[in-house]
Amino acid sequence: MALWPGNRLGLLLASIVLVGLSPLPLLAQSDTATPAPTEAAPSADTPATAEPAADTQPEPQATQSDLEAVEASISLSQQRIDELKAEIAAMEGDRTKQNAALIAAAQRVKLAEIEVADVESRLSDLIIAELEVRGRLDGSNAEIANVLAALERISLNPPPH
Repeated sequence: MALWPGNRLGLLLASIVLVGLSPLPLLAQSDTATPAPTEAAPSADTPATAEPAADTQPEPQATQSDLEAVEASISLSQQRIDELKAEIAAMEGDRTKQNAALIAAAQRVKLAEIEVADVESRLSDLIIAELEVRGRLDGSNAEIANVLAALERISLNPPPH
């Protein structure tokens, strides 16, 4: 089954989006949960408020950095999609220009063929006219030769005065 250019464009864009979004499930599955505490109860010599603050603080930073990484990859994917759309639009414009140039060239070829046929017709008419003139000149040459021979005879035997 042949794909039309519009179908190919849709498939191309869909594949770009899928490739660009493929890291997202991996980032969503990353282990951001806090590890289970190994100690059953905090000891008396360590403050209880310092440990939970330390455990909860890296978690938002990690998710924030993951979120920024996802947003950066989405923006890069969107930029790539925009670039590809612009490239496809430029190719469409090039194809349209090339089609117009081909049509114009075909019209010029047709005009040239018409002109060549016209020149060939005029040339054949001129060849026919040339042959007719040559035939008349050949007949005239014979007449001129007869006139010259008659003049020469007259000059040998001039008429009486």
